[in-house]
Amino acid sequence: MEAAYVFGSLGNLSSALVSGWSVEEAFAWAVGNESILRLPFSGEDSDHVLRFDIHPAVFPKTVEQQRMTVMAGEVTLGSFALTERATVAIDLPAEAVRGRDCLELRLLHPDAARPSDHIASPDRRWLSLCFHSGALSATATQPADAASAPGGGMLEPVHGLIAGDMTAMRIKEIIARLPSLAGRVGVRLVDFGRPLNAAFADMPPDTLATAGFCWIETSAGIPAVREGLREMLPAACDVKTFYTPVSRALWPFQGTDRRAVAEPGRYMPARYPFGDRLAVPLTAMNMPDDVVYLMYEMSAEQDATDLDALMANDLKRWRAADAASDIRLAGFIERGFAADRLFISPRLPGPALIREMTLQILDIPAVRDLVRPDALAAELDALLGGRADWIWDFTPDKFNTVATTPGLQAVAAETMRVAYIDMDSAGRSGPDNPLTKTQVRQAIAMAIDRAAIVKQYLLGQARVLDTPCYPTQFGCDQSSAADYDYNPAKARQLLADAGYASGFPTELVSYLLPEWTVAVQTYLKAVGIDASIAQLPVADALRRNAEGESPMSMGSWGSYSINDVSAFMPYFFAGGPNDYTRDPAIEALVRQGGSVTDLDQRRKAYSQAIKLITAPAYFLPLFSYVKTYGFSRSLAFKPSPDELPRFYLSSWKPG
Repeated sequence: MEAAYVFGSLGNLSSALVSGWSVEEAFAWAVGNESILRLPFSGEDSDHVLRFDIHPAVFPKTVEQQRMTVMAGEVTLGSFALTERATVAIDLPAEAVRGRDCLELRLLHPDAARPSDHIASPDRRWLSLCFHSGALSATATQPADAASAPGGGMLEPVHGLIAGDMTAMRIKEIIARLPSLAGRVGVRLVDFGRPLNAAFADMPPDTLATAGFCWIETSAGIPAVREGLREMLPAACDVKTFYTPVSRALWPFQGTDRRAVAEPGRYMPARYPFGDRLAVPLTAMNMPDDVVYLMYEMSAEQDATDLDALMANDLKRWRAADAASDIRLAGFIERGFAADRLFISPRLPGPALIREMTLQILDIPAVRDLVRPDALAAELDALLGGRADWIWDFTPDKFNTVATTPGLQAVAAETMRVAYIDMDSAGRSGPDNPLTKTQVRQAIAMAIDRAAIVKQYLLGQARVLDTPCYPTQFGCDQSSAADYDYNPAKARQLLADAGYASGFPTELVSYLLPEWTVAVQTYLKAVGIDASIAQLPVADALRRNAEGESPMSMGSWGSYSINDVSAFMPYFFAGGPNDYTRDPAIEALVRQGGSVTDLDQRRKAYSQAIKLITAPAYFLPLFSYVKTYGFSRSLAFKPSPDELPRFYLSSWKPG
């Protein structure tokens, strides 16, 4: 996904709703007959698809559907007729997005209706369609003749669900932005505002069947929906509950304000969303302002609610909710109530309370085994406290999230780290390993569309590599490397020539991003190689590789940020534990290149080694890495290709 959109005053599209919108807390209505939506766009010049979760303003027997036509300039992108809540998909051809940094859409909706004309409602807005969320993604690139890759991305090693409404959505978005969980722990939202089947339709296959945990918000949805979700979950799923606390103590005089009528075009539906029951009667009195204020003071003093008693009642309700829930919030709120803004409104938790809820939700064994709780707490403090002036190494799919965060800018820069596939040509994992055959390894090199992976998963900023080193490193002779272009037909022929016309099973050990691993698996499947994935923590994968247990392994090497081939090749080709080639000629050349000081002799030795490594496809370089950075717009920072942030060269911008 290149961008995720959340409508509403709590969402991330406040500047994108140009005209024809009425915004409420968790959604935005398209009002009148036309709305303008201007979305930021930073994708490649390729086909994209834009999806919106929408429900129409329909009324029984009078307004049974809402039509919508989506236009970009004079081009019609799609037309829809909605009778119930649905996800609409709008194809964006490359020519519609080429060269754009934003995408302006004109939404035509001719069936807008006023609720007050059809039901007993004071709402006189001309409503058509209610927008909840959206997503922009590049059209997936599939290998020739391959089965479709799993929809919605790959499941993380630890993954589960959070079900509820606005609070659940906020927690899910926060978890998705924690760097230490990226690619390792995934939490997907089940929006109780949608039918359950529709909520799961946008997720990867097997999300529900393999969910390891599910947090259900008991203060959201209706009991039948919550129980329906429980019945759908697998028996092994760890089901837990949480609630959104409601505070009454801070709003003792809250009441309906008759001035709070809907006003088209307002950011909130009205100027007075939280009325004051003491002030409302005074607004109708024709008296000077100072007299009105004195009367309000007298009324407040006479009707002053015992705040301690209100707080005690709140605590009583929170403790009762604690007893029925798997998180405990009453004590935290009681301790922090006077020191922090725990509530933005009676039903809207503030950042400090959301932080505590998120920490408790992540305090489960599957997450504790991967990340220390204190590390998560530090990341949450930086994220929610607005104290992070510089972050890095978040996954590329989070790039747009960081880029659209107020006050931050996002940069993607190529580094000298190289992603690769190492193949067991020496037979260390078993003498009958098909990868000991040259034609099989060459077939694998031709089966994988490395350029497509770079475009889809690395923001198009990386480059496909042919050498077992980074191009700027001394001795990394590009002209000596064999070039394996994507050619699945040739790959199948090579497999047949090697005696594997029907393919073969193998194992792919990886600690790289699961999305990359699954893309490679999909390409291999297309030519008949059934590679099961062992997605492991880095230390476990490196141990298996060093012990010779991996038929194929995906990894990366950064050369310790040293711009010389001697920091790359010896790790893989000098007879050490990670050498799956065990070729004496290559080993001798690598050692020679690292033992002499004459530059020409070094170049010659490394060039010959590169030729001997790549011609039989002992080792398949995939692509260079992209390092992602997010930093304050007030900070002047320039990334370096060696992955070393040089803060001493950075400075704060004046003003």
